[in-house]
Amino acid sequence: MKMVLVPLREHFNQKNLLDRNQMTAMDLNRIAVVATYLLAIGVCLSATLLTGILSPIPFGINVQIVEVLLFVCLPFTLEVAVLTRAGLSRTPVDIVLAAFAVPCLLATIWTLGGYVWPSVADSPSFLTSLGAGLLLSIILLADGALTHVGASELG
Repeated sequence: MKMVLVPLREHFNQKNLLDRNQMTAMDLNRIAVVATYLLAIGVCLSATLLTGILSPIPFGINVQIVEVLLFVCLPFTLEVAVLTRAGLSRTPVDIVLAAFAVPCLLATIWTLGGYVWPSVADSPSFLTSLGAGLLLSIILLADGALTHVGASELG
């Protein structure tokens, strides 16, 4: 058995490299979590736009483009962000959220397909995508509230 001695300086540099890699992974995970919360708030705000609480669309912008962006693409981005978050952290809560996001993603893709190929029969309206995204948003915001409020109360 041959023993190899590693100089202390090299060992210290390897430890710092591991710490930097772990910090990068933690930063990416934190960015993914914050991004899902912000996107969930955006989906909830777009739902309030649909209900007429906010003012109508200004500046004569094409309404169909706004519908696709707010009511289809925003929920799609949220669902993909939830799947990315689960891939980065692999905590049980994130995996369950990702499992719930998959049917929402399929509904959104089906709705987006109706916009891309309008001749497809039985394509749903944007309400299907927005409803799935809104349900996922409410669950995400409840998770965020329970996680952060519960953590602050426990100390």
